[in-house]
Formats: sequence, structure tokens, C-alpha cells
Amino acid sequence: LTLTINVLCSPSFIDPGVYWYFGLTLQLYIVFRLFFFRRNGRMFFTNLIVLTLVSLALCWWLQPDDHQKIQPIYEYFSHNCVRWFLPFFMGIVCAQYGKDGKDSWWEIIFSLTCSLGLLIACSFSQRLWIFTPVFAIVFFIGFAKLSVKIRWTKSLGVWLGGLSAYLFAAHPLVRPFFNDLIVPKGQLLMTGSSWMLTMVYLIVVVLLAMLYRWFSVHYFVSFCEKIINRCFKGGNFKKNE
Repeated sequence: LTLTINVLCSPSFIDPGVYWYFGLTLQLYIVFRLFFFRRNGRMFFTNLIVLTLVSLALCWWLQPDDHQKIQPIYEYFSHNCVRWFLPFFMGIVCAQYGKDGKDSWWEIIFSLTCSLGLLIACSFSQRLWIFTPVFAIVFFIGFAKLSVKIRWTKSLGVWLGGLSAYLFAAHPLVRPFFNDLIVPKGQLLMTGSSWMLTMVYLIVVVLLAMLYRWFSVHYFVSFCEKIINRCFKGGNFKKNE
């Protein structure tokens, strides 16, 4: 209820579930209110640069080497806000200084190609992994811009958007079963079979989300409506005439 589980508990008590994400989001909004709210110009960018460098320095220091095991302190660090300053600050900069404009096909394809290449390259090193959120964000922004230009991808995006809430709720239920399969214990880097199992994981999550939405629409919503109607009938509420 206090959204502090990721501060008070170790990751073994946090997973599975999405609750730690809400606590992380609350932490980031507190950081925004303290350091960026109603700040512009030099103060804005000074805070941005200093906090980003602190985050990267801690990530680099705590991040294990390619042949080291991930320590509990790094897992605790990964569930709290300092680890995620870089992508969060990218969003702040884009929201405050970004300009709406129509990008050409070549600009979008160039950003997609470069960001995907750098994303894959950084995925094979524990140290370089800390920079992958930057390239992932650039890639998916370009992918979103490209998808709206193609009819079937736009329709697919709209359909997945309707599933987004169910995907968010369903994926923690499936993730623990695939974690050890995708990256077995003692293995730090992704292999070919790991990427294949990741695709299987995504398909299973989408199917589970579809089932969850179907159950909610056909049964859960009507069940909640019945409970609400009974509560109103049993109370002192009267209809206004």
C-alpha cells in the first residue's frame, strides 16, 4: 500500500509481480519533483548531467563482469530508481524539448538500423548492457513512427494497445517460468536458444492476455456490476427523480 516494497525488501520477495514497478515509478516522480519541476536552462541540464553520471557510475561499479555472478546488491539496485535515471531522463528531455515533426522514411529506417545494431552489440556484454535502454527507446520510437505509415502494422499496434493493460498484469505470472529457461543459472549472456525462448515467452504472454481480456469482458465485469448494484440496492442511495 505504501509502494515501498522495492526499498524495504530483497528481490526474492518482490518477484513475481509488478508491484515493485509502481514503487519505482513513485521514486522517479519524487526525483522529478525535487530536481526538474519548474526548472529550465542551466539548472535543468546541470541536475540532468550530474544525476545521469551518478547513475552510470553506480551501474558500472555494481554491474558484474561477464564471468561474475550477479550479486544481491545489484538486484536490489536494479529495482530502485537510480538504476533507471538514464531512460527516465531521456523521456523528460523529449517531453520538454522535443519537437513534433514528420520524419522521412530514410530518417526512420536509419534510426531503426543504427539503434537495433547498437542494441544487439551491447547485449553481449554485462558492462555495455547499462546503455541498452537508450538504444531500445530510440528503436521503439522509430518503430512506432514507421508502424503508423503502414496500414497492417498500425492495425497491429492498435490491437496490442488494447491489450496493454492485460499484458502488464499477465506477464509477471509467466516470467518466473521462463527466466531460468532463457538464461539458465551460471549463464550470464543470451544465446541463440535464449532468443528463441524469448519469442515463445512473448507469444505465451500475448495469448494469456487475450484470455484474460476475454474472461474480464464476459465474466469479471458483469460480476463486478452485480456486486455494485447489490451494494446500491442495499444502501440508502436513492435515484434522483
